[in-house]
Amino acid sequence: MHPSRPLASAVVLSLTLLSTASFASDLTHFESPPVHPVEMSPTGNRLFVTHTADHRLVVFEVNANPPKKIAEVMVGLEPVTVRARSQNEVWVVNQVSDDISIVDVLTGRVVRTLLVGDEPTDVVFAADRAFVCVSQEDIIRVYDLSDLTAAPVEIPLEMSDPRSLALSPDGSTVYVCALDGQNKTTLVPTEVVSANGGLPAPNPPMNPARAAPPDVGLIVKHDGGNWLDEIGRNWNAFLPYTLLDNDVVAIGTSSLAVVASYQDVGTTLFNVAVHPN
Repeated sequence: MHPSRPLASAVVLSLTLLSTASFASDLTHFESPPVHPVEMSPTGNRLFVTHTADHRLVVFEVNANPPKKIAEVMVGLEPVTVRARSQNEVWVVNQVSDDISIVDVLTGRVVRTLLVGDEPTDVVFAADRAFVCVSQEDIIRVYDLSDLTAAPVEIPLEMSDPRSLALSPDGSTVYVCALDGQNKTTLVPTEVVSANGGLPAPNPPMNPARAAPPDVGLIVKHDGGNWLDEIGRNWNAFLPYTLLDNDVVAIGTSSLAVVASYQDVGTTLFNVAVHPN
């Protein structure tokens, strides 16, 4: 007789019921947004896809008709990018676990995990180096592919939340695109607006039969010298700062320096690509 067995079963059952009753309605599904989630192998016979929600790399044979899934590899938490370094080596960028899983395609195994920093999003290869975008540190970390144990070179970026990378056809330039590119606007607080003339009159005018609108803040834009609202009023006295507007920056793969920056591209930028010609 084993009196402990019914007790153990009862305990497990009660815990299961408690978990289901207490937390089932509280579940909120969340996934990191993909950056470069699909990649072809250099020879074009394999398709690599990140399964963000299930923390996997999925490999398809595309010469089959229809394409056939041939492998699944567990990687880090919430992979958002996969890049093929060679026919048999792919790098998977895991945003939540702050690392890169280096996968051997032949064995279907992660052979190395590279800890790269807070919320990495993308990686490209050039000049025997790996350029890794680390979004929450506003930085590019550059790794020597011949010695991944060596300390990376860090390239600070004057932009907010760098997200995606693209390589020029000749391999001389890496382009970095900011998620929060900005658009030279900011907000004047409600109380400041109310104490200094209030909001501009609506255009077109409001229906006078409607209730008066509530007091709110005011969006203003920097014209290169002043913070102005839509009717030309100057708010510099209340906004003693300017904002970055570097939407895309270019990094030389030999110099490891920022060689150019581009403004007025957009406000929220999800990806970047280089024209092949």
